[in-house]
Amino acid sequence: MDSENVTSLGENLMQAVAFFSMPLVQTVAIAVLAAALAAFLFIGFREKSRTERNEEPATLTGLRVLAVLLAPIWLLIVGYILRSLGALAMDFDATLYNTKDGTELRWHVLGFVGLITALGALVSAPLALIRVWTTERQTRTSEQGHMTDRISKAVEQLGAEKTEVRYTLDKDNTPVQAQRTVPNIEVRIGGLLSLERIAQDSTRYDKGRDHVRVMEILCAYVRENAPAQDAVDFPLMEWEPLAEDASEEERKKHLAWRNARLDVGLMRNPNASQWAQSLDGPRADIALALRIIGRRDVDQLRVEARWLPEALDTAEWVFDTPCPKLPDPPEDQPHPKGAIEAYEARLEGWKAKISGYRGYRPDLRNTNLQKADLSKLTLSGANLTGARMEGAVLTQARMEGAVLWGARMEGAVLTQARMDATTDLTATDVSSVAVRSVDYTNVPLSQAQINGMFGDASVDLPEDRERPEHWPTWELPIDGEHNFHGEWKKWQDDPEGYEPPDPP
Repeated sequence: MDSENVTSLGENLMQAVAFFSMPLVQTVAIAVLAAALAAFLFIGFREKSRTERNEEPATLTGLRVLAVLLAPIWLLIVGYILRSLGALAMDFDATLYNTKDGTELRWHVLGFVGLITALGALVSAPLALIRVWTTERQTRTSEQGHMTDRISKAVEQLGAEKTEVRYTLDKDNTPVQAQRTVPNIEVRIGGLLSLERIAQDSTRYDKGRDHVRVMEILCAYVRENAPAQDAVDFPLMEWEPLAEDASEEERKKHLAWRNARLDVGLMRNPNASQWAQSLDGPRADIALALRIIGRRDVDQLRVEARWLPEALDTAEWVFDTPCPKLPDPPEDQPHPKGAIEAYEARLEGWKAKISGYRGYRPDLRNTNLQKADLSKLTLSGANLTGARMEGAVLTQARMEGAVLWGARMEGAVLTQARMDATTDLTATDVSSVAVRSVDYTNVPLSQAQINGMFGDASVDLPEDRERPEHWPTWELPIDGEHNFHGEWKKWQDDPEGYEPPDPP
């Protein structure tokens, strides 16, 4: 019985060897191995592309995918040719001596030459792909060098200066020539526009490789050329908000100081808001840099969201996501418990999404933006800590998620400016600010900050905040009698004596 088993095992082994010696089986085996190798290479390339911050262009990716997909076919054909060459070489002696008229030998040689030619063509195919890949890399390197040169030239323009010659009279009324070096605004504006074009081209053609770098250059330019220490200070000392637990005597002193600071009259100090409106705006080049930063398009914002190493490659610009609102309850009925819980869940999810943003934020900390026109600009997520924004116009500006910690905004115009719960207004001075058609339901404003503003019925306040008495109870018109701007000015001129107009 044992000998029969051994004999059966030997026969099975011989059959297996004979089976795997068949050309078809060998060809299929080579194809399977080639496919497995190609799959391994494809997965490796894909994981590598995921981990690389600077993605390769579509042309190189296409060549990579083409090479991986053709690798099994290429290996299969090469294996078949090598096997056929081996078979021809083994049968060459028999063909040489057994041929009668040389026909078989001729066909044998022609087949051998044809296989050698095919093998040479197959070997040259990957070499051609390598040559194309190398050429593409060289072209890309040249393009990157060109982009670097463009950035360098534009940055040089940002430092352009010119010499102005002025003539003055000395004490003897003799003309004296004086020279001074001043910024060359025209050349600097050209450099700023060049940087904007570079950022746009980089986003459109190079997946934003240089976009954030350009934004960093622009923000640094504003910080260095318009620092907060150059801002004009209000001539009176700081007016601190009244504490909620203040005594009656403290309230009287606080009111007297408020009148001295804000009232207008003979021999009195100027009103804080009017002072803010009388400030000079930023220099032309600074104003343009701010507008370039604030008019980034959707694709540029998406690049910023994915820029930093800790950001996800699939991250999106989150500050466009509206804050969820609690729907109105049924008439004369409280909110159902389930509706409130569902709203709280949506609100927590929204907060987590906003707070989880790990992308780039424009850095405009400690800058002088007094009387700057920031209307309709996208400043969402921007870091404006310590910025001097007295008298700035922020009409319809996007401010969701902006950090305004310690910013000064006396006399600023916030009509239809968009803020949300993630806008940090900690220690922000918003006295004499005009607000209209804005939703502050989820904006963290203190009662003292709200009391220092001027608004109307178009402003939605948090539920735990009271509407100031000097706010009209109806929505003021844009023009005509009792227009919003005119009523704001009346309140600025006489904060204590101002009486809001009655509804029409």
